Amino acid sequence: MTTKLLNIFMLLLITGCALIQRAPFGKKAVYNATSSSISVSLNKIDSHPTYELFFMLNEKESGIKAGINGQIINAAGSSVEGRFFFIIEKEYAPSSSDSVYTSYIELGRNFDNSWNSSESVQISSGSDGLTSLDPGIYRIRITIFSDNNFDCKISLFTSKKEALFSDKPVFDSDVAENND
Repeated sequence: MTTKLLNIFMLLLITGCALIQRAPFGKKAVYNATSSSISVSLNKIDSHPTYELFFMLNEKESGIKAGINGQIINAAGSSVEGRFFFIIEKEYAPSSSDSVYTSYIELGRNFDNSWNSSESVQISSGSDGLTSLDPGIYRIRITIFSDNNFDCKISLFTSKKEALFSDKPVFDSDVAENND
């Protein structure tokens, strides 16, 4: 009888421990942006005005989560809650390339092919060098599919070390910032 109770107790303990989910992201970086404070991207999303912001991971991450929420300012000057569409990309520099342009590889987006969007996206590190979340520079391209101005908060969640934001793809002590 004691052995049976002990086995039941162990089974409940193991099952309970397996159901506990830890928050995978303990670090949060925030960047407050407006359409006039971040750069216009040359790489448009569906031919609409697109903006870009950069972030740097300082350590290899198993996954990241990014989200954007904010307000769109219409022609009358009124603010309405907006839908933001964004793509997260990793900087890629082929070793044999003589190009002066920086290339990026898409890692994730918060919308599907039918333009259904969500407020955030979670990206897991890939096993190859192209899609792994290694230390380096990443880009977020943002559009609202209109010429209206916007005001938004970009949140980036990581596990190991807080990411750093910049409006340029250069990171040093003078440029990198998190302005929350």
